[in-house]
Amino acid sequence: MKAIIDTNIAIDLMQKRDGFVEDAAKVFTICAGGLVEGFFTPNSICDIHYILKKYLHDEKEVRRCLSSWLDIINIVDLKPEDIVNAVESDMSDYEDAVIAATAKRNRIDFIITRNTKDFKESPVPALTPSLFIETSLKAGWRMDGINGIV
Repeated sequence: MKAIIDTNIAIDLMQKRDGFVEDAAKVFTICAGGLVEGFFTPNSICDIHYILKKYLHDEKEVRRCLSSWLDIINIVDLKPEDIVNAVESDMSDYEDAVIAATAKRNRIDFIITRNTKDFKESPVPALTPSLFIETSLKAGWRMDGINGIV
């Protein structure tokens, strides 16, 4: 099973956003445990870096965070055809269209995001972290014994 993790989930985890950090941590825990192969898009990594730099004001700490995440989350490749397909898509948010096009080409099963409304036209299903976790548990995946991220 493969999933692209949207930028907002990573930021929820790093900034420990109330009401979101617990589910974000579980998403990363599922990926860290090898239950799901997690991916970031290259543009998400750039966005995460930018946002974390504004939040932490410490380039070394930002890179340390990114490095630790990249030990458990892969980078999915982005090709020119993904950009073209995003431009031609019916999705209203261009960045989300790029994620959806990249996910489709790479045969990703899910996009994990809090912003599912912008992915209504996505060829790949978008799930909130809580729905993703619920789906994982229904599939019989167990998270006990897996080290948490937070």
